[in-house]
Amino acid sequence: AWDFTVIAAGGNLKKLSAANMADPALTMREQAYKLIGKTAPSFRVTNVILHIDEVSAANSFREVDGSFQVPTFLKTCPTTQTAEYQSTDTSLCRSMNVDKNGLPTLVASTRNATTGVWSNQLWANFRCVMPLEISGSGAAAPTVYGHGLLGSAGEVVGGSFAKGVQSNMMGCATDWSGMSSADALLVAGTLGDMSYFHTLSDHMLQGMLNFQFLARLINSTQGFATSGAFKSGSAVRFQVGKCQYMGYSQGGIMGGAVSAISNEWSRVVLGVPGENYGGLLLNRSVDWNEFSAFYNPAYPNATDQQLGLQLVQLLWDRGENDGYAQHITTSPYGGTKAKQVFIIENYGDHQVTNVSTEVFARTIGATRHSPTFDTNSFGSPRSNVPTEVQWGIPNHTYSPTTQVKALDELWDYGTPTPPTVNLAPWTNAYGNDPHGYGRRTPGLIDQIRSFQVTGLIADICLSGSTPTACVGVPGS
Repeated sequence: AWDFTVIAAGGNLKKLSAANMADPALTMREQAYKLIGKTAPSFRVTNVILHIDEVSAANSFREVDGSFQVPTFLKTCPTTQTAEYQSTDTSLCRSMNVDKNGLPTLVASTRNATTGVWSNQLWANFRCVMPLEISGSGAAAPTVYGHGLLGSAGEVVGGSFAKGVQSNMMGCATDWSGMSSADALLVAGTLGDMSYFHTLSDHMLQGMLNFQFLARLINSTQGFATSGAFKSGSAVRFQVGKCQYMGYSQGGIMGGAVSAISNEWSRVVLGVPGENYGGLLLNRSVDWNEFSAFYNPAYPNATDQQLGLQLVQLLWDRGENDGYAQHITTSPYGGTKAKQVFIIENYGDHQVTNVSTEVFARTIGATRHSPTFDTNSFGSPRSNVPTEVQWGIPNHTYSPTTQVKALDELWDYGTPTPPTVNLAPWTNAYGNDPHGYGRRTPGLIDQIRSFQVTGLIADICLSGSTPTACVGVPGS
């Protein structure tokens, strides 16, 4: 037997190195926050929309749209985004600006002393949703929300956050740089020529910084709290300084990474998350069929396809959970606090394989709801159920007074067991995809809010007072 280190974790703020896993993201954090100190970034509100549901007042909410400034570490693209894939002369288009040691360094900018606006910095979009009025129980509990695969900030309106507003929460989202709908050309071009993959991973690092600055706008008294769009009279509509993180799907896969390096929140909700895009997630996801249409023609040999995904994972690691999981709940990086994590997993997920979710859960030291799974929950026993579902994850003891360190709660919606091999659950034999289920389940939303506000989670999977497997209604 022999041991070897493939890459050092990094995290020593006095000895940051481009050779270490987390250090590029950490040096970006340190440089960017030095610019704003204890203040908030500049922002502008462009739209306030009142969504009124005449049938059900509970479905009404307030939407605030706008943009905010973030220091950029990406070089300016000289022409169009697609030019990068047509000419080697622009091969560094929108890639990371680095110093002589290979670490990210800020693109030079100056600040207008009158307006507070910086030149040569990017304006990231934001969309926030909140209750129409301040609740009798107080201002809304705020969270930054990470959207799904190549999605957008617009997903915070409805979708995974549909019931959040009804539970007196405020959600704010921004497009995840490199992995949003606005990056479709970037992703397609990269899959057609993987030698440009560094551009995608560089954007993901910028996206991690964008989320932290969005959270600062929520936490700072000089941020959103100064805008009438976020007030009712003189009262601020959300709890200033209490921001947490919530992300589903891609927002769960990348949410652990940004949480590991951020000091803007302490509690993290990750819905149907995982880790290791290239080595584990893609081939086991039904989503890969759409994207492999760009990748496979460029690399028709099956061996080359697998080798390519494994190689670029070395870059992908710096923008998703795979590179940071060991430092989220324990052994935090320098100048960073450990986080509490609540994982929501759906059995038989067609888009994010349970194998990946559970590797992540074991890595962060999560416990599991017990009993984990009941093969008879939907009638006749299902076939190919593992001997121990959520293998290697110890049982959780729920407590009304002890905060959760890390919990992986598995929900069953009747979906058959997924393939055990490196294939996606394509055929009808694998039933309906539960990936999007549970996001409108009232009890689950209550768990999320309780965890984000107090760190406590109550067991809602009970028969009387007896714990049962968590069984949900398909489509909920």
